[in-house]
Amino acid sequence: MGVGLNLADADDRVTEALRTWRGVDFAARTLGRFDVVTTLVEPSAGALYASLERIREIPGVSGVEAWFHLAVLKEDYARTLRPAGGGIPQPLGSITG
Repeated sequence: MGVGLNLADADDRVTEALRTWRGVDFAARTLGRFDVVTTLVEPSAGALYASLERIREIPGVSGVEAWFHLAVLKEDYARTLRPAGGGIPQPLGSITG
């Protein structure tokens, strides 16, 4: 289950709680519609509901929206981000050397 959270403030208590929970498979701070996006993995619909309600109760959570992933079309964690200061890639025609 995907879960988008809105926080009342930049509340580190929420992110620290999510880091320690067994059912949280993924959590990321974001820009845009949600402050945090998480993926919950539980053995049953009842357990997902219980985890979702537990998240709603964390002080600092002001809004929660949840959705089911019916099929994973692509998920790739093999790529790494370019190191900071790596520069902007140049178009092929502008490379000399």
